[in-house]
Amino acid sequence: MKPDPLTKPNPAGKLRTAIVLLVTAWAIRWFGREMLCERCGQSLGRVLPMFRKGNLRLHGLDDVDVFVDFLDRNILRFRHMYPSCCKVSPLEFK
Repeated sequence: MKPDPLTKPNPAGKLRTAIVLLVTAWAIRWFGREMLCERCGQSLGRVLPMFRKGNLRLHGLDDVDVFVDFLDRNILRFRHMYPSCCKVSPLEFK
C-alpha cells in the first residue's frame, strides 16, 4: 500500500511525544512514590499522582494490573489483581 502523497509525516509531533514520555519517566523516577500491595506488601511500582481538572491520574501504573479501592474519601487501597502475583496464599486471597 502506497502512502498518501497529500499527507506528510509529522516529525515534530513524534519528537514532542518522545520528549513528553522522557520527561514523564524522569519525573516518576525522581518524584514518584513506591506503591505497595496491601495484602502482601510487595512493590507494585513507582507512581506519580497528578491532579488535573478534578481527576486523579497515576502515572507509572500503566503496565500493572491492580485493584484500587477507596477505603475512605481520601484513602486509596492498591492490591494485586491476580493471585499468582501476590505472595499471600490463594486461600487468603479475597
